Amino acid sequence: MNLGVGENLMLSDKNPPFEIKSSPVKAQLPLICHIPHSSTIVPNHVRNTFLISNSDLDKQILAMTDHFTDELFDEVKELGGLMFVNRVSRLVFDPERFLNDSDEPMSAYGMGAVYLKTKNELFLRDVNEYTKEREKIIEEFFNPYLLKIETEIEGLLRKFGKCFIVDGHSFPLIPSPYENAKLIRPDICLGYDSYHGPKEILDGLTDIIKGQGVSVSHNTPFSGSYVPGKFYRKNLKVKSLMIEINRGTYMDERTGTKGLRFEKMKRVTSKILNEITQHL
Repeated sequence: MNLGVGENLMLSDKNPPFEIKSSPVKAQLPLICHIPHSSTIVPNHVRNTFLISNSDLDKQILAMTDHFTDELFDEVKELGGLMFVNRVSRLVFDPERFLNDSDEPMSAYGMGAVYLKTKNELFLRDVNEYTKEREKIIEEFFNPYLLKIETEIEGLLRKFGKCFIVDGHSFPLIPSPYENAKLIRPDICLGYDSYHGPKEILDGLTDIIKGQGVSVSHNTPFSGSYVPGKFYRKNLKVKSLMIEINRGTYMDERTGTKGLRFEKMKRVTSKILNEITQHL
């Protein structure tokens, strides 16, 4: 199985590490759906800095990718929102981590903005070369990505006076080694913080999800939601809600293929997105 390892993706101003998708006909809403972890692509020049074998890399991509989240959330385009999708694997860089490792809790596990280790603590990059490689990745990938999503959010704020971020993720059925295995793992987890959380719609969203026969929790097993640092706890006009979908509900995690319930979970996600648009 090869999930995109070694693809020759050359990045430039014309071919950036992100893709922005929208409907050409639907009127725009102050809504942006961030999909940071759906890609399996590792460009050749980054792959060449990794220590692990192709076989181990395939296994890590299979385990760590939020597979098909770009499809599960794509109705946001037809509703008038933007999709902002990371075009490379999170093993290249993780746009949802704080840039400074001192601010990022996951850096304790070697998984900050640029991963040193994999989820099962294999060394992904050479410790002796890590600082230099990290600087290159931040310059090539992280900074252009952050600048562009900040620009898109600013544009929505200027046009509408507000912006709602849907942070689209999935999570494995079985907890990762660094997770608390005692926490419940529902079908869907809604994550938010006290500052940017859309408190006024959380009860309604919960009822809609439960009405589909789907279990839901708030901030368990994952909490918070993505807001770029420029706005984080500085601008109340930016709301953000993380929607984490349990992979066991829509795919076969052993093979990376869609499961029988994929279309059902896509419909549930659609209902969530539709409800959000009613409050914009």
